[in-house]
Amino acid sequence: MDSGTVDCERKEGKLTIRLQGSFDYGVVVKLKRLLETQSKASEYVIDLQEATYINSSAFGAMVYIKEKFSASNDEISIINASPSIMKLLKSVHFDQLFRVV
Repeated sequence: MDSGTVDCERKEGKLTIRLQGSFDYGVVVKLKRLLETQSKASEYVIDLQEATYINSSAFGAMVYIKEKFSASNDEISIINASPSIMKLLKSVHFDQLFRVV
């Protein structure tokens, strides 16, 4: 399985992190490097619309994002997760750590 890609877009104080393809350890490394260059934003969004697969490395990366940027549960949203990824997020109670829409 090929590793996916990650990019960030900042617009009007909101940082959107887009993940495409397989969200595995390879993407986590890319994501952490990319986030090292980002300053604080007023809102954070993790967009999983084009994510096809996630594993425990992805869960760890999302917690890393929360720890690095957030002081409150409502500041980070996870959006556009497929039904299968949404099921995984709920099974590990990420709907209690993040705003999952």
